[in-house]
Amino acid sequence: MLRYLSKTRLYRIIYSNVLGHPNPFFGYANIAFTNSDEQKLTIRYVFIMASSVITWHSKKQLITALSFIEAEYIALSKVAHKA
Repeated sequence: MLRYLSKTRLYRIIYSNVLGHPNPFFGYANIAFTNSDEQKLTIRYVFIMASSVITWHSKKQLITALSFIEAEYIALSKVAHKA
C-alpha cells in the first residue's frame, strides 16, 4: 500500500469548467438483483465533478427487497446518504 502511494503521489485529478459552470456535480445510481431467488440487490453509484470521477461504489446488500420499487427506494436513500 505504501509503495503504491509513494509511486502515485504526483497523480492529480484535474477539474475544469464544464458547460460554463465552475463546479458541476453529478451522481448516478443503479441497482441490480443478483439472484432472483435471493432478491438481494447490488447497489452501484458514481459521483462526478467537472468531468472527473470523485467516488464510486458497488456492493451487494445484506437486506432483501420485496419489490423493484422498494429496491429503488433503498438504493436511492443509500446514495443520497453518501452524497
